[in-house]
Amino acid sequence: MSSSLPTTPVGKQQLIDMRAGAILRGHARKSERYLGCPVRLLLTFIVLIKSSMLCAWLVRGTYL
Repeated sequence: MSSSLPTTPVGKQQLIDMRAGAILRGHARKSERYLGCPVRLLLTFIVLIKSSMLCAWLVRGTYL
């Protein structure tokens, strides 16, 4: 049974791959913005508002 594990790049190829990875990571960091804000911050804010609304709705239904 032969294993089909990928071989690790050696020498110059490894350096090129590392540079390409750094370029892609830099591009990904720049594109993680929506309306000038980081996407993670916006998603956190949206989830916080939605869960607050759900909690308020449940409390209102329970006590009123």
